[in-house]
Amino acid sequence: MKSMSTVPDNTISTLSSVLAYVPVSTLDATNAFPRAKRWTRAEYHRIAELGFFQDERVELINGEILVLTPQSSWHAYALDKTAELLNAIFAKDHWVRLQLPLVSGDSGEPEPDISVVHGLREDFIDHHPTTAALIVEISYTTQEYDTQTKAHLYASMNVPDYWVLDLENRQLLVYRQPVADETAKFGHRYESMTTIAADGQVASLEKPGEMLTVGKMLPPVK
Repeated sequence: MKSMSTVPDNTISTLSSVLAYVPVSTLDATNAFPRAKRWTRAEYHRIAELGFFQDERVELINGEILVLTPQSSWHAYALDKTAELLNAIFAKDHWVRLQLPLVSGDSGEPEPDISVVHGLREDFIDHHPTTAALIVEISYTTQEYDTQTKAHLYASMNVPDYWVLDLENRQLLVYRQPVADETAKFGHRYESMTTIAADGQVASLEKPGEMLTVGKMLPPVK
C-alpha cells in the first residue's frame, strides 16, 4: 500500500479520534508490561486514508505494519523482466499482478512482488484476491525474510507455488506443497524446496508445459 494523500490540517484531532479506538499499545493488567498493537485490515486502511503512509510502501503482516525497503535497479529489472515472461504464459486466463495486495485473514495484506491469480483484472474490481496460483518475490537484501516469514505466510494462504528469485546467488528457490505445521510460523510451511541454478529451467504448477530459463529472469552479468 502506498498513500499519496496529504495529512489533513486537523491531524492531531483526527489522529486522536483514530487512537481512541485503535490504541498503539495497551497495558497488560496482569503483568504491567506494554504489548504491541495488532492492526486489523480495516484499521490499516483507515489510517492509510488519513495520510499516515505518505510516499512509503507498506504492507500488513499478521497485524504488523511493515515499511518496505527501497528497490535497487537490479530488483526493478528482475521484477519487470519476470513479470513480462509470466505475462506471456498466463495473460489469457490469469492476472499477473505487480506489488498489489492479497488478503490474509483480518490482519494481513501482503504485497508480493508478483502474484499470478486465477481470473482476469475485471474479476477483482470490488475485492482483493485471497490466494494466488503463483507468487514470486525478488530477493537481494531480504533473503531471510522471503525464505522464512514470507514462505510460512504464503503456505498459510494455500499458495501452491512460491518462487524466490535470489539475485545475489543467481538462482531460483521453488517452494511447493504447503502443509499445516503447528510448530511453524503462521501454522504452516512448505514441504518441498528446490534450488534451480541460472542455467536451469522451471515451469509453474499451473502451466507445467511452459518452461522458463531462470537466467532470463535475472539481470545480465556485465
